Amino acid sequence: MDINRTDTRKPHLEDPAQKTERTDARFKSPAAQPVDPGTTTTPLAGVPAGVTQADLRDPRKMEETLMRCFGGLVDNAGSELGVTVSDEQRRNLLEFLSNDPVMRGKLLKFLEQVVK
Repeated sequence: MDINRTDTRKPHLEDPAQKTERTDARFKSPAAQPVDPGTTTTPLAGVPAGVTQADLRDPRKMEETLMRCFGGLVDNAGSELGVTVSDEQRRNLLEFLSNDPVMRGKLLKFLEQVVK
């Protein structure tokens, strides 16, 4: 069965100006950035120097590394916000962060990627 249209065919709702105004801008992926061999030896912000994969496998050293990283995060956040954090507040915040499984997991995963 054929169905004949009674009205004229309307073109799709396209803006012809869009076709002529296309740009060649592309997003650059972070992996496409050239790697400078001199920058791989400098530690990243918030990552303690000298952390190795063996340190992350040893439970005692891993705990020390996580506490140093969490401490660095708290100190950096306090200085960026212009807030002074008392020793008790810092200790409570470090205890909270070190006991939070989500934060521990994310920081540990980040450290594992960095030390590779």
